[in-house]
Parts: sequence; C-alpha cells; structure tokens
Amino acid sequence: MGHPDDKGGRNRSKSLKRAFSFKRSYKIEGHEVSKCIKFSLFFFNLLFWMAGGLMLGVGIYSRLLQNSWQTLSGWSTDPAILLIAVGVIVFFIGFCGSIGALRENVCLLKTFGFSLGIILLLEIAGGVAAFLLQDKVTELTKEKM
Repeated sequence: MGHPDDKGGRNRSKSLKRAFSFKRSYKIEGHEVSKCIKFSLFFFNLLFWMAGGLMLGVGIYSRLLQNSWQTLSGWSTDPAILLIAVGVIVFFIGFCGSIGALRENVCLLKTFGFSLGIILLLEIAGGVAAFLLQDKVTELTKEKM
C-alpha cells in the first residue's frame, strides 16, 4: 500500500534516479549564449591569461637574476615578488575566464566573476584607505624616496 500517486513504484524510482544522478545539465532548453559574446569573452581573457603568464615569467626571471648579486630590498618591497604574485593572480583569473567562456563551464565562470568581484572590493577599500590616510601615505612616500 503505497502512496496514492504512486503507480507501481515507477515514479518513485525515476525520481530517485534523478536525485542521485551526477550528470547535471546547466543549459536551459532553447537558450544559448551568443557566439559573438562567447568568443569575445574568450579572446579577451586569453590575452589576460597570456599577460599573466608573461608577468609571472618576467618576475621569476628577475628574481633569479637578483640572487646572483646583492639585493638591497627585502621581501616586502621586492618588485620581482610583486610581479610573481600579480602574475599568478592574473594567470588564474584569465584561465578561469577563457576556459569557462569557451566551454560554457558554469563553475569556472562563477569563479571568474567571484574573483573579479573580490578584486573590485579590494581596490575600492584600498582607494578609501589611501584617501583617509592621505597624510600618512604622502609622508611614507617622501620617506622611502
């Protein structure tokens, strides 16, 4: 004596199969992304991906050259370390954007969007902090130069 809507257990087994299937479709029937938008997003992110790789390579190369002679700067003020860090971040974001756009991978596109959102918030916070601490920033800049 099953549920009144249960017709021989068929509906329940189909719904269980759907619930436990690992194959999920993120595309909505009849809705496709414009090819122009898809490929323009891919190519622009490909440029940023390559730029990130170039910055990473230049940073590593300059760090290797610095080891051959005495450096005056520490880890916190080393431009080679800054280039490596920014190169890794740009490389990762460019990868997520270009491959996510090309394959229409929702996970990579969400990671791309989330990363850009975090960077935007950090830039706004840095601008506000620099404005509020303007006197200290100019004093520190004059001291370091």
